[in-house]
Amino acid sequence: RLESVRVEGVTIGTPDKMLKKWFSSLIKQSYIDQDKLQEQLSHLLAWYQHQGYLQAQILRQEFLSTEKPDTYELVLTIDEGEQRIL
Repeated sequence: RLESVRVEGVTIGTPDKMLKKWFSSLIKQSYIDQDKLQEQLSHLLAWYQHQGYLQAQILRQEFLSTEKPDTYELVLTIDEGEQRIL
């Protein structure tokens, strides 16, 4: 079960808005749906590319155990790269 998501390395936008937009549907489900998670990560990277961060990438995706049994926090480390305006 995914208890929370934390995003590190964000300089544009706010992590809270990102979490609500892309990850709220995954939090509190009875299991971690890996396909849905990968889909949301793809949407997140597409959003970055649309903002001109063509080299944006997710450097690390780590599940950390929480104090509650069978629950995890997902920590995403993002490298936005340089913004390019075309």
